[in-house]
Amino acid sequence: MELEGRTVLILGGAGLVGLAVARRALDFGPDRLVVGERIKR
Repeated sequence: MELEGRTVLILGGAGLVGLAVARRALDFGPDRLVVGERIKR
């Protein structure tokens, strides 16, 4: 993946899979990693 120096948005990253994806994305050197979650109301 070409993530170096880019901003990465991970939706639904609060669960186990999302956290694993976020950790893996950090290996590619993004400039910024944003983890978002949808809140049910």
